Amino acid sequence: MSGISLNAVGLRGIGIIGGAAAGIIIHLFGLEWPFFVITAANILAIGITAYIRGIEERAVVKTQSLWSDLVEGIQIVRNNRVILALMVMAATCEMFGFSYSVLLPVFARDILDVGAVGLGMFSAVRSVGGLIAGLILASLGDYKYKGRIQLGLFLAFGVSLILFANSSLYPLSLFFIGIVGITAAGHDAMQHILFQLNVTEEQRGRAMGIWQLSIGFGVLGSVALGALAETLGASLAQSVYGAVMVIIFVILVLIVPKLRNL
Repeated sequence: MSGISLNAVGLRGIGIIGGAAAGIIIHLFGLEWPFFVITAANILAIGITAYIRGIEERAVVKTQSLWSDLVEGIQIVRNNRVILALMVMAATCEMFGFSYSVLLPVFARDILDVGAVGLGMFSAVRSVGGLIAGLILASLGDYKYKGRIQLGLFLAFGVSLILFANSSLYPLSLFFIGIVGITAAGHDAMQHILFQLNVTEEQRGRAMGIWQLSIGFGVLGSVALGALAETLGASLAQSVYGAVMVIIFVILVLIVPKLRNL
């Protein structure tokens, strides 16, 4: 739990700098320049990664065909109800929760009128929230009630999206997007943790493959949210998505009570 949480700290920590910097770069140089900076940063990261030494291989991994990998993954989902529930939670959270980012430019430009710098601050503040979430989870260690944390974060994610969608004051919107950042990053980290802890050690790679498959549904939510915003407006569309997450939370608690005891 601490290792995965600290990984989240690293991811969100650099996002604080990147989010604010992107808004300033767009404001000063234009929309295309953040992409040049991102490319340079990735090239630098590749160079740094190439110098990592001293990684010890703990086991010899048996090579299997793609079909065998797929069949084994399906068997895990079919035989492990907890993994199936986590997969559903990950897919729905990605579709109705994480898709909020596609509307942030609309809120910054059309609703709150804060422009590119304001949009960059949204990214920075939600990264601050993610950093806080990672530090809190890392400090908990091997906390007993991980499932309750996961469900609580899922519910809070949906509620905070509704509050953000209906805020007309920029400082208040920044506060709510910070809460969104905490709940989103915390939920993401807890998903990794619970997927890893509820399979055997030999199945952990398959478990992460199942998680990657689940979050792949996110693109459907993003496309649908954009279409819904065209019809209902950004605030109402985002409120609907937040409400769907609250409804899904209730369904999961009723149908899979075992999640509370993970």
